[in-house]
Amino acid sequence: MEPVPSDDKKWYVMRVTYQREVIAKDRLDKMEIENFLPLRSERRRNAHGRFCKVRVPMVHNFLFVRSERSTIDHIKTFSLPYLRYATTTTDGRRTIMTVPEKQMQSFIAVAGDEEQQAIYLDPASVDLSKGDKVRIIGGQLAGVEGTFMKIKGGNRVVVKIDFVAAVATAEIPPQLIEKL
Repeated sequence: MEPVPSDDKKWYVMRVTYQREVIAKDRLDKMEIENFLPLRSERRRNAHGRFCKVRVPMVHNFLFVRSERSTIDHIKTFSLPYLRYATTTTDGRRTIMTVPEKQMQSFIAVAGDEEQQAIYLDPASVDLSKGDKVRIIGGQLAGVEGTFMKIKGGNRVVVKIDFVAAVATAEIPPQLIEKL
């Protein structure tokens, strides 16, 4: 069982309409609300035809926000009306999606480094339940837990957030992986 944090903050999966993920992240940062948006740098032409680097979301229409529900409700009502709770149906009931703290920390460790060679996967297209649960025991990603897979000929650990995203690490040497 996962230890319960001393506060009532949870990681909520938020939908962001009309590709305003980066705008929402910037506004939440200014409000000092903890959030996570996996980004990558991409070269694009600007209005003057010159190439420039822009940061684009790796997972479109989603943003992860760690806060109390009452705080998020207030922000949605008064500051960011284009934020919506992502929901899922469980046993015929719609529930607001949250991500456990340990799983979110593993996801941030893998997806948070723009320079790392992470591979984003569609969670619906990859059946991760068949792989072994593993933990990385050394290197930059020590402590990350996920599912062991062979992708493109290399050993990788995949961290999945159901219905939202799955991200695979750069290749991990076998000696740095332990089975849980």
